[in-house]
Amino acid sequence: MRAFHMRVLMLVCLLCLSACGQVDMARTSLERSQAVAAELKEIVGVQPSVSVRWESREFSEVLIEFDEIPPGLPTDLLAELTRAAVARHFESAPRRLKLSFDLAPD
Repeated sequence: MRAFHMRVLMLVCLLCLSACGQVDMARTSLERSQAVAAELKEIVGVQPSVSVRWESREFSEVLIEFDEIPPGLPTDLLAELTRAAVARHFESAPRRLKLSFDLAPD
């Protein structure tokens, strides 16, 4: 019986989200994030993770995370390539654009 109630609650939540456009916004953000990641991988040779954050329906942040520092590429050039890819794939600019790298411990 508890599982049934959870399913009903989830259905109601999904209906509410779809009614206010949240599902469409999430789907569009995911598609655009994947496009940015694919473009950057093609350019720099390292697959990044791209996540998008919305606050009160305002495009607030894009986070580009690389598992390593792309070899042979100056950071300022990578930042410029990242800005350009985000601008191409998103209709508006986020308030913040974060670029990060994971460093292996020595």
